[in-house]
Amino acid sequence: MAYSSGLNAFHGTFQIPLSSEVGPWVATVEVNSFDDGYGNKGPIPGVLKPFTVSPAILTVSAITNYNNYTIGNIVVIYASVVTPGGYNFTSGTVTATTYHSSSQIGGPLILFYDQSRGKWIGSYTVNSTNPAGIWQIQVNASDIYGNMGQGSTSTLVTVAASPPQQSSTFNYLLIAALVLIAALAIIVSWIIYGRKRILRKVLKVDIEAIHAEAKKVESQDFFKKVQEQLKQQRKENDGTPKG
Repeated sequence: MAYSSGLNAFHGTFQIPLSSEVGPWVATVEVNSFDDGYGNKGPIPGVLKPFTVSPAILTVSAITNYNNYTIGNIVVIYASVVTPGGYNFTSGTVTATTYHSSSQIGGPLILFYDQSRGKWIGSYTVNSTNPAGIWQIQVNASDIYGNMGQGSTSTLVTVAASPPQQSSTFNYLLIAALVLIAALAIIVSWIIYGRKRILRKVLKVDIEAIHAEAKKVESQDFFKKVQEQLKQQRKENDGTPKG
């Protein structure tokens, strides 16, 4: 301890570790613990000063790498956590939870301590299902000894509007129209194919009839020639003198 002329008293400091137990503590000045070197000592008797130790309130400040994001962007969160004694909080749990209009977006994001920066860091990728608007990012720090602190920041997220989805009724009508068109195409093809088959049959019958008639004509000419030859032979026989 050292004497302070401003306080007109001796004073000293003691840094309470974060791992210390909470509850009632006692500061003591033991008997004859002061000595000026000339044999003057004190105090008599000893002095006791009780006080209470509570969990530390950590100072948390958070920022993001940018102030405006859109789909596919990565939101990087930096959090600085400082103890009441002014030292960096390096061991414990630090999480970031994002809200939009008091509705939580996803689950808490666990941050990791970056020794080179002296900050806790984490990141989140904006996707198409996230809401647009102002996001509130709340950072909570704590350890196993009950020390804790909280801080927050905000950022703007712009999500492009997706095209309106077609209703299921429209989809059903579209499918029905496609089926109807396909059915009509099949019916038309059947009609054309059937007409071609009938035309082939008619042509075949006509050709067969022509052949039959031709055969009839040929047969009639043959009989006429035979009759003419018989008549010619009769005439020749009648003109021959009988002996």
